Amino acid sequence: MTLFYIIDKIKMEISYKNRKLERSCDTESSAKACYGSCAKKVVQRLGQLYAAIDLTDIKKDPSAHLHQLKGDRSGQFAINTKQPFRIIFIPEEDFDILDYSTIKKIKILEININYHDD
Repeated sequence: MTLFYIIDKIKMEISYKNRKLERSCDTESSAKACYGSCAKKVVQRLGQLYAAIDLTDIKKDPSAHLHQLKGDRSGQFAINTKQPFRIIFIPEEDFDILDYSTIKKIKILEININYHDD
């Protein structure tokens, strides 16, 4: 077992709500087709998620503005990309609401313009 394999296994696990959403995030060019001028930041934030060990790594970056959603979206989280887009996701395993280090597996639900209108 190589060191790379061990390090790769401790990264946060990320899945997508559906294949269409995943394809829209595969490359910067596919992201640009879906998110226009915001694509570069969307891809950058996704890269941060893939590089993170858990959500505390994202919380350390104030520009990501990691936050829990409320109301109909209770249990979901969002991070900023470039206005007006945000990445919306849910933890896929049990976690401690007060300890972001317990969130190591997420599912991206959408990259949305304004979730407040839902």
